[in-house]
Amino acid sequence: MREFNFQLTIFHGESDVHRSRRVIKLLLDTLFWIDVSYLIANPQTPKLYESGIVYKREPAGRENWQDIGTNLKELEADCEDLACHRAAELYVFGHDKRVRPYLVYRTFGKATLYHVKVKHGNGTLEDPSAKLGMGKDED
Repeated sequence: MREFNFQLTIFHGESDVHRSRRVIKLLLDTLFWIDVSYLIANPQTPKLYESGIVYKREPAGRENWQDIGTNLKELEADCEDLACHRAAELYVFGHDKRVRPYLVYRTFGKATLYHVKVKHGNGTLEDPSAKLGMGKDED
């Protein structure tokens, strides 16, 4: 196993917010396609909701992005890991080729809270984190 780390210069003030969100969306697309590749190579992979994986928020200041293999090894993941995992599962096995991870955010004064859900081809949103243990106060 190899660990890849990105150290990114993003979210440096209000002038950088739009570029930073674009970077996050690119990373989500990348993790989604990595997960699609994993499932194509490992079609026997347990379905997310049957796998025993639970939602766990990362400690403040840490943001590790995990692929499906890591999710299964750790048996815990946070929102981007779970949303990309579930979207890839639906893409590969559910035949919804328009499904993707979807970045949502809410602003509270100067603070912004980011969260990742799954957007289905019909436009509906699914929140794997909520289904796997995230509290309402965390989204």
